[in-house]
Amino acid sequence: MHIAPTSERDSPRVKHPPAAVVSRTSRPPSSTKVHSKRADWDAGPTISMEKKDTRKTGKARNTRQKTLPRKLADRVKTAETVAIAAWQAGYPLSFMVTITWHNLRHLGKGRPGNVLGLPEPTRRDTLLQRLRRVLREVLGYPAYWVWAKAEGSQVGLHLHIYLFWPEDHTDHLIRVLEQVTGDPAHPQWADDAEDVVAEAHSHGWQVKRNLYGYHGSLKGADYIARQEERHGRALPGKSFGHAICQKANTGPNCAR
Repeated sequence: MHIAPTSERDSPRVKHPPAAVVSRTSRPPSSTKVHSKRADWDAGPTISMEKKDTRKTGKARNTRQKTLPRKLADRVKTAETVAIAAWQAGYPLSFMVTITWHNLRHLGKGRPGNVLGLPEPTRRDTLLQRLRRVLREVLGYPAYWVWAKAEGSQVGLHLHIYLFWPEDHTDHLIRVLEQVTGDPAHPQWADDAEDVVAEAHSHGWQVKRNLYGYHGSLKGADYIARQEERHGRALPGKSFGHAICQKANTGPNCAR
């Protein structure tokens, strides 16, 4: 959803997908809020991770792959895989975090622990490390997310992270963003729309929740995967990544 700037809020804004708190269809985590009473809530299909017979669908799949550049097709597939795995595990991609570095460039000097003076890859990696640490070590949840950086003509360099986060502990998520960016949440910005959880004073970061269940998980992940396509430019360095990180898992996917 795009919120047009007003006289009070004149900073450039980033377009966001409708972002929800999703829960597994059976035995949802106790700290995950379910929006199943919404008319547009999608509880999702019964998902099987078993291999399917592709003899009948192979032609259609090949056609789809031919319409996308290889790099984009790989990202779309990876994002979809993470979204489905998270949903099936009961820890669905539920919150979209967006950080617009341009709006934060003059902030954070007075707050210890902010990353604004560091190179972009270090800022991103530090943020992901802190999110993972809070999720796994403080709250006791696994880490599932997809992320992408992009550069828009109006908003400049920005970062999207679509991740699982327990609804009852969004205060921990907001605290991490405040510490990393040096910009506190505005007490009223979250009233703008139903899906906005919190937003910084400078509009330098925003948290939105997925309100559309399984469909919202897939749509948000696809939005992340297509950032370079949406903005029409490829960026140097790493610009896309993901995590499928169980509580006891310390494998390579935990840090990607």
